[in-house]
Amino acid sequence: MQDSFDFRGFFPKEYTVKEISSSPEALTLDLESTSTHAPCPKCGFSSYRIHGKRRRKNIVDLPFLERSVLLNITLNEYICPECMQIFAENPGDFLLERKSVTARCENHISEVKHILRGNNAKTKSIVNSGHIPVQAGVVRYIPVSPVDICDTDRDWIYKIYKICYQDDNPSEHQYSLEELLEKIHANCERELHPSLVDLSLYDLSLLVSSDKRLKERIKK
Repeated sequence: MQDSFDFRGFFPKEYTVKEISSSPEALTLDLESTSTHAPCPKCGFSSYRIHGKRRRKNIVDLPFLERSVLLNITLNEYICPECMQIFAENPGDFLLERKSVTARCENHISEVKHILRGNNAKTKSIVNSGHIPVQAGVVRYIPVSPVDICDTDRDWIYKIYKICYQDDNPSEHQYSLEELLEKIHANCERELHPSLVDLSLYDLSLLVSSDKRLKERIKK
């Protein structure tokens, strides 16, 4: 079935599928870039000077029809005429630097890891059972994105912190996540932030770690 399926729509338009190998458990796709230019990651200048090829093997992607998907990808290397940087392209921001999973696969694992409160062992078990063959070390270094809280709610949380703690010297006065979460839950409905009523301690810890205003003020 996969031989007649058009996989081109699964990847950025700059990639062409050169070969597909299959087994009952997995698909292995050889991709090759067809690009003619790429932006330099150092200075942003668009380079048309191809220097050579770079091949990345066994990159884990999202599964297809209950089969694991591995990618072998041939990329163009360019020389930037502006700063003379030699770099490998990354069409569509599809790949991650020095990682064995695609960007979209990492995003999926990150979401699973968030649901499981950052538990690496459970995350590995779940994604492996979902036909994503990653090792424990890969899962360990996949970051968990903070819960999606709008800027208005972020600003309100910081205001609650300032009002409740009147913190003039944060280096001397740190407060716990549990204390801040209790203040948020006590005030959010009254001040029209009901979306935060179900905010968990884990979600708050991710928010604090991503917000410079709170990061140094909260004791974990």
